[in-house]
Parts: sequence; structure tokens; C-alpha cells
Amino acid sequence: MIRINFTDLGTGTTGTISLTGSQAGSTNELFLAKHAWGMGFEALTIAGSRVGDGSISLTGLTSGSYYAFARSTVGLTETLSIPLSFRVNSQELPLQERCANALRDFVLGLQIPDVTTDPQQHVVAKVGEKFDKVVESKNFKQAVFYLWAPETYSISNASEDFVKIPVVLSWIQKSSQGLTTNKTEILRFREIVHRSMAICELSEIPEVYGVSFMPGAVIDPSQWIENSDATNMTVNFLAEVQAGII
Repeated sequence: MIRINFTDLGTGTTGTISLTGSQAGSTNELFLAKHAWGMGFEALTIAGSRVGDGSISLTGLTSGSYYAFARSTVGLTETLSIPLSFRVNSQELPLQERCANALRDFVLGLQIPDVTTDPQQHVVAKVGEKFDKVVESKNFKQAVFYLWAPETYSISNASEDFVKIPVVLSWIQKSSQGLTTNKTEILRFREIVHRSMAICELSEIPEVYGVSFMPGAVIDPSQWIENSDATNMTVNFLAEVQAGII
């Protein structure tokens, strides 16, 4: 019985098929088709061949699911292997992380007055932390956080979904619970980010087709009580992604 197995080489574009169970001297051809998301599979192609058992190298792959089988020929006799389905994993960062990184690069590039331009003080984080935890053992007087909010999905068509990925932008700086301290700097920060969204492009993310701005709390009372001034706003990344398959 002829069997094939796939090994992902971790590059996002290459892999190896190992073939066993064929007769010595047989000609073995590997057929490959990629899942076409909603339209079955793309056309079968011969991805490689070899004589007898061994390995067949695959190049030019893209992330996604594949269907494969081998045809073994000895004289006039042909034998098909057990079919194999496998997936090539993308080596890119997840979409949500690329969105947060794009917003971080965007804000750093604006060089907003009074806002730190030190990349170490622009933090893509899982959740909002108390400011004192972030500046612990460091002499930071401020930091900018990029946090994820729950995404929402809607159906685009049979093979794709729309997804809205909100990234919360939060600028936090040390304060002393003053009623007017930092107010001009905070309002300028919000205004520059908002206006720049309309005229400056973020880093290209292929899945993203639009960006929208949603205002948030001008001052976060929970941080003000902790002797910090924090202002929040949300940038929505509108993306089109492959529909989930159950």
C-alpha cells in the first residue's frame, strides 16, 4: 500500500512529501491541488516525481489547505496512493497583531508634540495594565498602549467574511490629579491622530480594505484616580478574510 506524508519546512512556501510502499523501480508522480475556498479545489497539477520510495520537494506553496495523492507506475500497471490532506501554515504574524503594529508605526511616525517617540514606550499589549507596572524599574513618565477590543464578523459571500478589528490607542502619562494638567497635550494628541487618519496611509496589510476612527474617553477616570492621565480612542481595521469551515 502506497502512502504519502507531508512535512512543513516552516517557511510558508516549502515542504517535503515522503512516499513509501511503492515497488522498486516504479515511477511515482505526485498530484497536488489547493483548496479554493468555496469552489472545491483548484486544478490538479503534477508537483514532482521520483523513482521508488523517497522524498519529493515542494516549492512555491502558499498558506492554505492542499489535497495530494501519488500515482505509481510499473509497466502498464498503475496504483494510487491513499489521498492526503495537509495545510501549509503562514509565517506572517496574525492579522490582529499586524493591525496593532501598523497603528503603532503610524503613531510613532507622526512625532506628535509631547508624546514619546521612544519605541520601547509604545507597547502592543494583550490587556491594559496599571501604568506603574509598565514603568516599574524604568524611568518612564509616559507610554502609549495598543490594545485589542473584541472583533466582529459579518458574511461577505460563500467563501469570505468581513471582520472589524478594533485596536484601542491609549496614551498614559504621570500626573498628580490636577484638574487642568496635560489637558492641551491630550486634546492635541487626539486631534492629530484623528486628522492624520484621513491624509496619511498606514502600513499596507493586504486583508485590510479600510480604516475608521471611533472616539473614546477623553480622560479615563480610573487612571486619573491612580495619578495618571489617560486618553483612549479606537481605530477599526476593516478586513476581508477567508470564511471559516466547520
